[in-house]
Amino acid sequence: MPEDHGIAIKWFRKAADQGYAEGQYRLAMMYDKDWGISKSRQKEMYWTKQAAAQGHGRAKYSLSLMKKLGYDLVGTYVTPVDTSPQAYFKNGVRAVNAGNKPQAVNSFRFAAEKGHAPSQAELGAAYMHGYGLEVDFYQSRTWLKKSAAQGDAGGYFLLGNIYYCGLGVTKHTKNALEWYHKAAAKGHEQAIQAVKSIESAQLQTAAALASERTRVSGSWKDGQREITQRIIGENACKQRSAYLYKYGGTYNPNEGYYVDTGANAKFVLCD
Repeated sequence: MPEDHGIAIKWFRKAADQGYAEGQYRLAMMYDKDWGISKSRQKEMYWTKQAAAQGHGRAKYSLSLMKKLGYDLVGTYVTPVDTSPQAYFKNGVRAVNAGNKPQAVNSFRFAAEKGHAPSQAELGAAYMHGYGLEVDFYQSRTWLKKSAAQGDAGGYFLLGNIYYCGLGVTKHTKNALEWYHKAAAKGHEQAIQAVKSIESAQLQTAAALASERTRVSGSWKDGQREITQRIIGENACKQRSAYLYKYGGTYNPNEGYYVDTGANAKFVLCD
């Protein structure tokens, strides 16, 4: 009865959400049979895959049968069955647009493992941002490097983000710029903007530092000049005081030195 279907779906969903393979498989069958729930090939495929991944025998058999019948990893019927990495990449993009994170990740992973560079970049991005996966910067960097090794602009750009933000690595603007420049050279718009922004900021910082160094240098030189003059002045003062003591002069107790009080005096020492 419909009421029984509704109760069954409620408990199957709870079991499925908690990771129980039998609950996942049963929920997939409800989507397949249209029992108390709207028929959905995509959701049937999703829960069948979840159960099969845990070794559920009937789920594994159902999954292989659906593939033979011409359904791809996101449950979309394809005629003929297209198993190329490019097709899975497109399926991944469609899944992203539909907001289906697990299916997007599965499609990108399939294509990435086949060596498809854009899919490798997308999988790296998923690990970076936690899109349908646990955040894992090591895995992100691993897949992005594979993408970049094939000259993919997306891989270049995202590696730049890794180093610029210090995601799982030491923050290193110079390394980030190297990756951004490579992506920009391929026309990657975000990379072009990143290069402009970073280099503009660097120029402003360099100008500010140069100005500060000039100011500090000038102050330092002025200070050193004043200190030097004081030392020279004190030494000269002492030398002249000694000279006046020897050849005649008047001791000034306020100044602490002998001063020339003669008619030919041209200066007062130690003023």
